[in-house]
Amino acid sequence: MKNKVLLSIIAVLSCLSLRSTAQDNVYFCSENFSASGKPINQLALKPKDEGGKKVLNVQPAKGAMKMFAFGAFLQDEELSKSFSKTTYRAKSPFQYAEGKSIDGNDRLVELESNVLVLYVPGKEPKVKMAFAKDEASAKEWAGEKGLNAVKELEKLANNKQQKELADKFEKDYANSWMPKPGKLHTAENEAKAKKVIEDRILRDGGTIQKVVIVSDDWDVVRNKNTGIVTGRVFYTIIAETHPDRPEGWCMKFICSIHQQHDGSGFAGDWKCTGVGQTLKYGPLYIHTRDLNNAK
Repeated sequence: MKNKVLLSIIAVLSCLSLRSTAQDNVYFCSENFSASGKPINQLALKPKDEGGKKVLNVQPAKGAMKMFAFGAFLQDEELSKSFSKTTYRAKSPFQYAEGKSIDGNDRLVELESNVLVLYVPGKEPKVKMAFAKDEASAKEWAGEKGLNAVKELEKLANNKQQKELADKFEKDYANSWMPKPGKLHTAENEAKAKKVIEDRILRDGGTIQKVVIVSDDWDVVRNKNTGIVTGRVFYTIIAETHPDRPEGWCMKFICSIHQQHDGSGFAGDWKCTGVGQTLKYGPLYIHTRDLNNAK
């Protein structure tokens, strides 16, 4: 008799435990998902382990479709470490309603206990939806509250990444140098070359910090088939800072400056006709403090 009572108690506790676990996985979403044409905003985010990685299956919380999975999120260990918060990406893109989808680049981050926000990363992140234990909280986190939180998260993570990259640059590229100027390098030619290079490459937000013309003279350019002179070219090395790189660190580029031949002589504006990279003139990165170092 005692054994039967004990088994009954265990069975009841097991049922309560399963029910509690199931409820723990249920969230309200700020966006409606669609299953069989019916809008659903109460969803189960069911965790499971896949090869040591945490996965969240997104399913209706109740009804006949509760075993149906809209899609799944896979924990991104690198982002989780960078953010110091559990962060996921979609295992693969999936549609959650007509004309609406979750992409592989979207990030699902657990900002607080039982609060997850899905957003599009970038310089100006955009919140797509939020999951919380009640509808009001889900709506609140999908608005300014969630947006401000992910902006701060992205900022902190970016600062951390920039610091790590700056430390790496200090280790790998300390005391870098620029090449010595060639005979064509004059203050006038430098200013003119800088202007045409800026017109060509600085649309992405970079800033030229240094221009060195490395050519001693123009190289004549001829048509490969006829041998007719078509123009002339010289080469420069530039150092460019960019917001995506650690503060003060430049990337070096080699740029070709071209002038056409009109049949009787060299004439017309200079044009930057090529931008690339080379190790011929030293390491690819240099700090602004070292720009006057020359070899």
